[in-house]
Amino acid sequence: MNMSNLVISDNVLRDIQATLFNVRIEDVPFVNKNRNLSDNVVNNISGIYTGETGIDWDNRTGYQMIINDEKDKVLSVASKQYSIIKNKQIFQMMEDVAIQMGTRIIVKEASMFAYKRFKYVFTFEAIQRTVSNELIMPQITIINAYEPGYRLKVIGGMQVLVCTNGLMMNKVVDMFSKVHTGEIVLPNMVESVQGVIESSWKFAEKSFDLLRSIDYSPEGLITMLGMFPREGKDRIIEYVKKENTTTYYDLLQAGTYVLTHELDRETETVHNIEQSFYSGLINIADKDKNQKLLL
Repeated sequence: MNMSNLVISDNVLRDIQATLFNVRIEDVPFVNKNRNLSDNVVNNISGIYTGETGIDWDNRTGYQMIINDEKDKVLSVASKQYSIIKNKQIFQMMEDVAIQMGTRIIVKEASMFAYKRFKYVFTFEAIQRTVSNELIMPQITIINAYEPGYRLKVIGGMQVLVCTNGLMMNKVVDMFSKVHTGEIVLPNMVESVQGVIESSWKFAEKSFDLLRSIDYSPEGLITMLGMFPREGKDRIIEYVKKENTTTYYDLLQAGTYVLTHELDRETETVHNIEQSFYSGLINIADKDKNQKLLL
């Protein structure tokens, strides 16, 4: 697989390679016509092909197994309508985008959860701008899964250097979201990326000024703390006391610092918070502002 136009550090490359294992799809059989496979067999693919005498396989169940081909383990069971986008296809797509746009794309992050949920973050080597004294880099987040119940998502966002803390504002605009059924046709990524770049500049100009202009209320702080687990709440309270914060922009820095320095980034929960933190804080600040106007 060609990734010559993707800029990848050694650490991120190892993370990427761990997600690019081969997968195969096979029917879920019944045993002896009427008895479903037991849970331990479904969870251990090696038990399916033992060749035991007396077992009558019938592959007409309407369900299929998504299997990690390298570990020979079942990742999930889905209906026959379920279809997958392999992770290798995502990197080929981003390689094509880099070629068409004439810029190299930086792979900032590759995360995997339970071998079946994946998150990739991309930024652009030569595309950045200073907005309201902050360095803005548009980014694309792609979320994929080999498991029913999760959509393939392509999300436009931006990375911001907030007082030396790198904040990934993953969700500025939803570019694409598709249930894993039928034929999955990816969007025209070049047009979508160009739209994300323009949205990033406008979003940053509007939202940074908003956050700087509003002093947070006790209720606003409490609502913001509700976005974090207990450990994160404690760290934010320590930061707020130490730095004598007053505005929502200060809370942006507090939340950014805790997400990037204090919480375990190996957990899926932290990535989920990071995806929604910035837009959530904007909503809290906007609500706080409207409440004050009514007083």
